Amino acid sequence: LQRPFLDLIHPEDVGATRRIIEECLQKGEKVINFKNRFRCKWGGYRWLNWVSRPQPDKGITVAVAHDITDEVNAAMALQESERRFRLMANFTYSWEYWIAADKRLVYVSPSCRDYTGFSAEEFMRDNGLILTIVHPQDREDFARHLEREAHTPRVTSLEFRVVDRGGKERWIQHTCQPIYDER
Repeated sequence: LQRPFLDLIHPEDVGATRRIIEECLQKGEKVINFKNRFRCKWGGYRWLNWVSRPQPDKGITVAVAHDITDEVNAAMALQESERRFRLMANFTYSWEYWIAADKRLVYVSPSCRDYTGFSAEEFMRDNGLILTIVHPQDREDFARHLEREAHTPRVTSLEFRVVDRGGKERWIQHTCQPIYDER
């Protein structure tokens, strides 16, 4: 209690904390959901989410903090996991795509451009594109394969042709496996 509270703020958060004090609290404005790290007696830091309300007539600010360290750590771990997944998936030479149970694409690897001339973003915008580029003579077999294999918990394969953006036919060795979650 003898120390200025700014001494307890994580060095990377001091600037933002000062700005909130100067731009809001000193002007009498309430601050909701301001997050920073606060040093603990044991020397580590905890993430806090603040609600602060100045009371200028009393010369004080009433502040309540909620410890959100576990939530922040979980979000950071999820971001790191996503970053690692994207790094691996985006730099594979295989063309990967994931189709949800409702038939919409949920992921297309960037390598799809090497096989088709179309970008992952184009496939994500147009869920029908994947069937459209299948050679007309192979389209029915491919559609039947996707429908049948969505309900078979095993790895299956199919060879078919695609017609790339430039009109060139390419043979594809397609391997798929349904993956189930709790739903």
